[in-house]
Order: sequence, then structure tokens, then C-alpha cells
Amino acid sequence: MIFTIIYQYLKTWMNRLSKSNIDAVNEVGRAFNLTRCRPLSAVGAGDSIILETCTQGDVTCQLSSSFDGITLCLLLLATAFAGPVSWLGSKDGCNGKSVVFETPTCWSSGQVPGITDDVTVSPSGGTDKVNIVVTTNITVNSITVDKATLNIASSAPQVTTLLSVVNGGSLGYITSSELRLNVSIVSSALATTAGYIAFTTLNLTDASVSALNPSVGIDSQKLIMNGVTTILSSVGTASAHAKINWALGDGGLTLNGNYSSLFFVDSSFLGVGLNANVTVLGSPQYFNTPLGNIGFQDVTFYTSIETHWLVDQTVFFGDGSHIVFEKTQLMKRTLFDAGSGSVTFYTGTTITVNLKRSIYDIGSEDYYLIKSTSFKSADVAMATIKVISSYAEPKCMPTATTTNVASVGLQLTIPTYLSQEVVNDLEMNRGSDIYSAVASFSPVEDPCIKFVSYVVVDDLSNRVVAKQIGDKYQANFTRVSSGPHNYRVTVTFLDENYQQSVGYSNTYTYTRPLAGTAAAATFCIGLVVSCIALLF
Repeated sequence: MIFTIIYQYLKTWMNRLSKSNIDAVNEVGRAFNLTRCRPLSAVGAGDSIILETCTQGDVTCQLSSSFDGITLCLLLLATAFAGPVSWLGSKDGCNGKSVVFETPTCWSSGQVPGITDDVTVSPSGGTDKVNIVVTTNITVNSITVDKATLNIASSAPQVTTLLSVVNGGSLGYITSSELRLNVSIVSSALATTAGYIAFTTLNLTDASVSALNPSVGIDSQKLIMNGVTTILSSVGTASAHAKINWALGDGGLTLNGNYSSLFFVDSSFLGVGLNANVTVLGSPQYFNTPLGNIGFQDVTFYTSIETHWLVDQTVFFGDGSHIVFEKTQLMKRTLFDAGSGSVTFYTGTTITVNLKRSIYDIGSEDYYLIKSTSFKSADVAMATIKVISSYAEPKCMPTATTTNVASVGLQLTIPTYLSQEVVNDLEMNRGSDIYSAVASFSPVEDPCIKFVSYVVVDDLSNRVVAKQIGDKYQANFTRVSSGPHNYRVTVTFLDENYQQSVGYSNTYTYTRPLAGTAAAATFCIGLVVSCIALLF
């Protein structure tokens, strides 16, 4: 409405502009709080008078007596005076079903919203139902649909910033539209009877998506799903599933929640952008579609958590798909758990396992990348699988492999690191008395070993844990029986994944003398020493 007032007011002065009536122009300026304007140069009769720059807030324009100049400033002034415009939901004729958006009397401004308007559609009373339909290619700055329904029946509506649907509202597409909008739907619904709709960004938070057409294409340069995204359909049957085809642009899909449908709907995610990534975040997420299949093609599916596929059908990864399992956190495994369903990879798909953290918190015997009670080798036979380990120095990480386990899944196998270092300087010496012996040796120095323990064992299976004394390890044996005994160190290694390996030292033979022989020898030595002393 302010746009019309400004236009009419300025228009009345257009033909009166001349060098002699600049004061009239200044009157217009004062009316709209513009700075004072005056001619920049002398002009002849009939020429346009170019005025100095006029401002109002952030608006800057030049006024002239030409229509174009007036129009330019008019548009800028309209922007300056734009404000929120609300639907009069409690007004007679403005509530009920399918009221036309372009009804001037249903707007707080008294006219259909324009390019600069921020529009709110709500019941404005809490009890009236508001269901309006856009029938022309409107252009507004933003739209907020709050507890109301907005249906789009035009092919190219324009919303400059954001179309937001909140608090149980609904956005419906009746006509296919290729004009991309930024749309946010929070605790509300998106429904379409059209075969194709497009978005720049589609942000769904605890939202439902109703496919009311047997085949629906939803094209979004960036797609975000938070909370639970529920897929509904009244047209799919057990023999003829409805289809919802998500076309992903460079922004890809970020799933921070669950994708769920209890209807006969097949969902496919097709990458149409150069970087069409599907990224799964947060806690273990679920694709819960027990009555429908799920397919991916030409996308990179990235997950660092458990992704559960609650399907009795099949999860397909088609040509050009790339699956990245990335372990980045302790106590969290990255995997696909398909339950009783199956996960099938076609020619051209790749599976990359990127181990950025060791798997000691899981254990290789229980590390399955894909789990399925119906799993068979043919499911992954056409896929290329590679494992990249970056949690330690390359020399410390044995090459990991995968193994197909029928009816269980694709198992990740990481061989135990085998240290090349050995204990080779074990020696035994008499202890504090004839009945004791002390083992001594140098420790193993291997940067690839996380933990090492040493146990010295004799041929009678006596075991003593060695302890570090200075730069050596020692083990004290007591009550050593007489005669020769063989000793050896058992070295237990734990690698980066806390997988265990065992090594052995050299064998050392130590002979403990007889107790009586030792006493006699001691007596003789003492006697000889005494005799020598008497001689002198």
C-alpha cells in the first residue's frame, strides 16, 4: 500500500518539475524524510532536471523529472518503507479452504504482497483454519506459514529469502515447479501432487513428506534432514510401490536423524551434482522403510557411525556410488546393519574403509562393515573394496582385508602387528644365596608396540614377571633346585589395536651347585687361607 501512495504522490509532481519549482520537489523530499535536493546543473526548458542524491535510511537515489528517474527512486523508497504483511485469517472470506493468495482484502496491507514484503500466513485467532493457494507467479521477500496451509498452483513463484513452515503448518505443491526456493519445514508437512519440484535448499526438521503422485521427483541443491523425516503416500500398493526420487546437488544430503516410511514407497537418492555426498551424523541413524526399497546412485555415502537399515526389502548402491566407512571415535563403530534385509552393490561401486582411530575398543573378530542375516558373497562381488589406515605410522599398520561371512556380513580383518624386535641377551646369575638366581635382559624397543610384558619361565614351568631395574629388566627366582636349568623370556606384545602377539628370547642354561659341595669348598678355602697365615 505504501508503494501505491508514494507512486501516486510522486506522479502528481512529475510534470511540474522545472528549475523554478525545485521547492516543490523538496516538499516531496520532506514528506518522505529525504535530505534536501537541489539541481546539479542549469538546464533548458523541457529538459529533465537532475537532482542531487536523496537518501532515506539506507536508500540512496537520484530524482529527475524523467519518468525513469522517478520510477527508480520509487522502487528504492518502496524498499525502505516495506514491512511485515499478515494474512487476516479471522476475517470473513479469508479462512476456510483454498482461499486465493492474491485476495487484497485478506492482507493487513490492503493489497497483495510484493517484492519487498515479509509475509506471515496464520489463523490469527487460533481457531480458524487457513488454507490459501497461490495461483500466480507472485514475488515476495519471505513467507512464514504458521499453523496454516499454503498451496502453490503456479509454476514460478518467487520468494527472495526463505519460505518457512512451522508449528504444524503445511506446504503443498499442486503444479510442478522448477523455480528453486529456499524452504525450511519444522514440525510441519511438505506435500506434492506434482511430479517434480525443485529447491535451492530444503531443510526438513521432524517433518513429513507426502508423495501424492505415483512418482515424485524432489530436486534440491542442498538437502538437510534433522530429527525424523517421515515419508507418506496414499497411492503406493504392495504390487505397485510409489516412488520418491531425491535429486541431490552439490550440497548433497546431510542426515542427522532418521528416514522413515511405513508405506509402500521406494526411495532413491540420485547424485546430479559434482559433490553429491550423503553424510550421516549424530547417534546411530535409521533408514526405517520395511515396505519399500532404498537406492543410491552417483553419490558418496559417508558415515562414521552405525547406520541401521530396517528394511525387509533391499538397499541398492548403483553405478558411480562410493561408500566411505570412517572410524573417527573410540567406542563407536561405523557399519551398515541391514537386519534381515540385504545390501547389494552393483558394478562401479567402491567401498572405502578409512580407519582414523584404532579398533581396539571393538575387536577385529566383531568388526563387521555390513551386517545382514541374508548376506552372501554375491552382494559385494561387483564392488571394489579398499582399506586405508591412518591411525599410526604406516609401518605400524598391517594391511587390513575384508572377509565375506555368509548370513552374517562383510567382516573387517586387521592382522596383528608382528614386532621384529627380540630379547637376545638373557643371562642368569646367582642371587643373594645359593638357592636363588637372577635373570637379566634388555627390553624391546619398538615404537609400534603400545604395551609389552615380560615373563621369565624355567624348564619346571616356574614363572616370574620381570620388572625394570635401571636400564634392564630382572626376574628373581628363589628355591632353585640344584643342577642345570633352562630359562627363557616370554614377551607379550599389544599393537595399536591392542591385538596380542607373543615372542620368545634366547635360552640360557644356569647350573646351581649342590649345597654340600659348596660347603666343603668353602671349608677347604678357609683351611688353606689359615695354613698360609701360620706359615707367616
